[in-house]
Order: sequence, then C-alpha cells, then structure tokens
Amino acid sequence: MLKRTALMESISSNLHSFLKKIGNNLSLPDKKFLRDSTIGLIRCGKPIVCQLARQLPNQRTSFLSRLDRLEAHLVKDSNFDNKVKCALPRLWLPFIQDDTPIILDLSDIAKPFAKKMDYLATVRDGSTGELVNGY
Repeated sequence: MLKRTALMESISSNLHSFLKKIGNNLSLPDKKFLRDSTIGLIRCGKPIVCQLARQLPNQRTSFLSRLDRLEAHLVKDSNFDNKVKCALPRLWLPFIQDDTPIILDLSDIAKPFAKKMDYLATVRDGSTGELVNGY
C-alpha cells in the first residue's frame, strides 16, 4: 500500500507541475477545469462528464455542483482550446531538435476482415493482443 501511495503522490506532483505550465495564460476557472477534467479522465478512463465528476478527489463539494461546474465550462463560449493549443508548442518545442527521432508504432492498424490488400501481413493488435491481418 505504501508503494502505491508514493506512486500516486509522484504522479500527482508531476501532473500538477505540468498543468501549471500549460495553464499559465488561463483564468482561474479555466485552470480548475483543466485540472479537474484531466484528473477525472485519468481516474475514469472515459470522457463522460457524469463519470468524470464522480472520480474527482475533492469531496468538499457535492457531486451535483461538480457536475454543473464541468458542464457549464464545456458549453461556455471561450477560447480555452486555443489557449491550451498555444501553450503546448511553447512547452514541447525546446525538447525537439533536428536529430530527434520520432517513433511511430504502426502495429495497431488491424484489418481483421481484409483478404486482398497490398502489403497485408499478420500484426499484433495492441488493443486485444491477438494476431490479426493488418499493417
């Protein structure tokens, strides 16, 4: 149990420092939405607002108020997406040089029903772990 707690603390710390860098130019409600939606998505694994709101660790607020806050932010007409998109290149471009390798994993392109396609081969489907036709 101790290792799991230490791992969660490490992930939480790294996630919060990453989100601070992304949300530098965001307003306080936008920062809260970015934090809550990211944490909820990681814990839940599905982009369903009701399930995201259930997985948020803040138990001081009721479920309905968390749900209302997430839904209100989603329907709000703002340039939240553009601000986040502008922050990401500023954060990641210093790490990419001319000789930086970019690795693409093409093994997950499964075509299980394909019979006659150019360069068709047996590949491992990353979702199921089975060997199927694909690229």
